[in-house]
Amino acid sequence: MKKEIIISTIVLAIIIIADLVSSNFTDNKIKDIDNDLIKVQTMLENEKEIIDVDLLKEDVDKIKEEWNKDEETFSYYIEHQELEKVGTEMDSLNCYVKNKNKIESLNCISRIRVYLSYISNKHDFKLNNFF
Repeated sequence: MKKEIIISTIVLAIIIIADLVSSNFTDNKIKDIDNDLIKVQTMLENEKEIIDVDLLKEDVDKIKEEWNKDEETFSYYIEHQELEKVGTEMDSLNCYVKNKNKIESLNCISRIRVYLSYISNKHDFKLNNFF
C-alpha cells in the first residue's frame, strides 16, 4: 500500500509540474505575440502618420512566422480547433494588410487577441479549469 501511495504522489507531482511548465510557456509565447499584435494595431490606428505598408507587412509576416513555429509546440497540449482559429485569422490578417484594408485588419487583430487570451486563460493552472 505504501508503494502505491508513493508512486501516485510522484505521478501527481510530475503532472502538476508539467502543467505549470506548459502553462508558463504558453503564457510567455502568447504575450510575445500579443505585444507584436498591439504594435501592428497601434500602427494601423495612428491616423497622424502615413502607414508604411512594407513595414506593416514585415511585422505581420513576422507574427505569422512566430505563430507557425509556436503552433507546432502548442499542438501537443492545446486543442487543434483553437489553434486553427488563430491560424485562420493570421492568414486573414496577412491578406487584409496586403490589400490595405485597415478596418478588417483591426477587426482581425481583435479576434486574434481574443482567441489568444482564451487559450491562455483556459490552460492556466487554476482550480476552476479542472472542473
